[in-house]
Amino acid sequence: MGVQIRLQDLHAALTVSERGGIWYSVFAPEVRVKSTRFVLLAVAAAVLAAPATILAHHGSAAYDMTKLVTVQGTVTGYEFVQPHVLVYLDVKDNNGNIEKWLGESNTPNIVARSGWTRNSLKPGDQITMVGYRAKNGARDLRLEKVILSNGQELNSHWGGVY
Repeated sequence: MGVQIRLQDLHAALTVSERGGIWYSVFAPEVRVKSTRFVLLAVAAAVLAAPATILAHHGSAAYDMTKLVTVQGTVTGYEFVQPHVLVYLDVKDNNGNIEKWLGESNTPNIVARSGWTRNSLKPGDQITMVGYRAKNGARDLRLEKVILSNGQELNSHWGGVY
């Protein structure tokens, strides 16, 4: 006795909890499950079908989490989009040269709880970004907070989820 099911008949969901746990949900709404063997096969298929980048993406391994970095400059772009809010900043180095920096925050639904909105930043705003720099030397920060010119702080509230 065997069970046949097409992968397109499976519905899978990948959920990342606020504490960093990853949960898979797999269901086949039109198929009655008659054996635990089928359930195990379906779960294995869903796990194998999930790209490894989804799993790796939610870690902090790419950042030096031992040292906070602060940069101050002019906003050149702001994207309040999924999967992460992005802030683009022009920063003058010690010689007066412009360095392009990227700040990556949490998802819009998380940062909105801390006061972020689609209109929080606009090109030309003077801000300070505080976060953890990429280990590879890129001018990328995993943001902890943004400080506006009026002193207001917009926190990322990571809570262990990236």
